[in-house]
Amino acid sequence: MSHITTEDPATLRLPFKEKLSYGIGDLASNILLDIGTLYLLKFYTDVLGLPGTYGGIIF
Repeated sequence: MSHITTEDPATLRLPFKEKLSYGIGDLASNILLDIGTLYLLKFYTDVLGLPGTYGGIIF
C-alpha cells in the first residue's frame, strides 16, 4: 500500500539533485529553441532582406 503523508505542501522542498535535473532538461530544450531562433533571424535578414531591428522585434 502507499503511504499517505499529511505534511503541509508549503513546507515541502525539492532536493538539490531534482532541481538540477529539471534545470539540465530545460537547458537542452532552450538550446534547441535558440538554435532555431538564430537561424530564423539570419534567414529574415539575409534572405528576406528585413532590417535587423525588425527581425529582433519579431523575437
